[in-house]
Amino acid sequence: MVGFPGETADVFEHNYQFIARLPLAYMHVFRYSPRPQTKAALLANQVDEKLKKERSRIMRSLSQQKSIQFKQRYLGEVRPTLILNKPDAETGRLTGLTDNYLKTSVAADKDWIGKIVPLRISSLQQGILCGKVIASANPTPN
Repeated sequence: MVGFPGETADVFEHNYQFIARLPLAYMHVFRYSPRPQTKAALLANQVDEKLKKERSRIMRSLSQQKSIQFKQRYLGEVRPTLILNKPDAETGRLTGLTDNYLKTSVAADKDWIGKIVPLRISSLQQGILCGKVIASANPTPN
């Protein structure tokens, strides 16, 4: 949460630097908004709405960076992946979900939908891991 009453530039920077050092895969970022008749709404030093919006943008950007860094760790690995649905109309690729819940775009046979297959992760495109099922794979029923 950004913009809680009393959040100074120094406090925000401290929080940012602390979070930047953590090995996070995802952050849910939101702005504080006062609720009538709550103690927080009555506190002094309310943070300006434009400043809250800017701090939220900064933290969301950090979240995107952390997500990319996390996903890049899996490039070149083989991960068990559940093939979820029919091929994409444009690319012919399937959507998958790895054993650690990372979304993938998969070059795979549509007969493998609903099965767990070994996926070699080869790239990261627009935040989604891409890969191909290992040719010698025998899909495992889910």
